[in-house]
Amino acid sequence: MSVRIDQTTRLIGEQRTFSVRYENGFEEQILVNYVGYLYERMWQEGRSSTWDHPIDDRKCLWRFRSYVERRAFAVHHTGRQMPLDEFREVWNITRTGSRGPERWYEVAYHRTCGDSMGAYENELVSQKAGLKSGFDEILKEDVPKAAGHLRSILGSTVIDVSVSANPQLASVDLQEEVIF
Repeated sequence: MSVRIDQTTRLIGEQRTFSVRYENGFEEQILVNYVGYLYERMWQEGRSSTWDHPIDDRKCLWRFRSYVERRAFAVHHTGRQMPLDEFREVWNITRTGSRGPERWYEVAYHRTCGDSMGAYENELVSQKAGLKSGFDEILKEDVPKAAGHLRSILGSTVIDVSVSANPQLASVDLQEEVIF
């Protein structure tokens, strides 16, 4: 097996700032980050034909997974951010892949990853569009729910939500960043 691509890319993100006020009058800021990721993997199995392996049984396979992760951080008065792990949530947007030939009589179907790159690129564009669409839906539905969830886990009385101007996460069209 020969792996050609195996990476996760951060494609989209937004940040919301929640101002939390407690009964004793104390206020704190909670930063909630929504980040959309795309995992892609492309690999080739099989061998080309040789004198001891007369059938070219190479096949190119790929897999995509897109998901959105929500993480929250309490901002201390010193500016340090502390994660609120119980607030983390992950939504799967899509999970798909190619199959290549699976039965012996499909041998004539063999396609290398070089031959399949056009189909792979088309699927990649489709996955990115699906992530963007799913990301917008999740944000629209989750922000009001997130305020209620924060209220319950923090025991606060009032939560105000404002859109952050964080230049690293506020842009819908982040420059793609491969993270692992």
